[in-house]
Amino acid sequence: MPQYFQLGQNYPNPFNAETVIPLELPERSKVKIDLYNVRGRLIARIYQGEQNAGWPKVHYNASKLSSGVYFYRITAEGLEQGGRFIAVGKMLLLK
Repeated sequence: MPQYFQLGQNYPNPFNAETVIPLELPERSKVKIDLYNVRGRLIARIYQGEQNAGWPKVHYNASKLSSGVYFYRITAEGLEQGGRFIAVGKMLLLK
């Protein structure tokens, strides 16, 4: 099991339509991932729900978005030991 919360780099990056966001969760957690444009405007909620401890991967289809740079922000709250984690990653969509 992972020792710490961690947000991995999405892959592939740059991507065309589909990408995967890897996570590391040391405990069962409530997870929320939001997508923002370069101006900081919330574009979409990629994922919201509970994930078990381990290395989950969140798949995202961005086919309705324009090419450009986007930021994804994860908020994870541990349900067993109460940890809280927030991190941001950058992705490039090329069509």
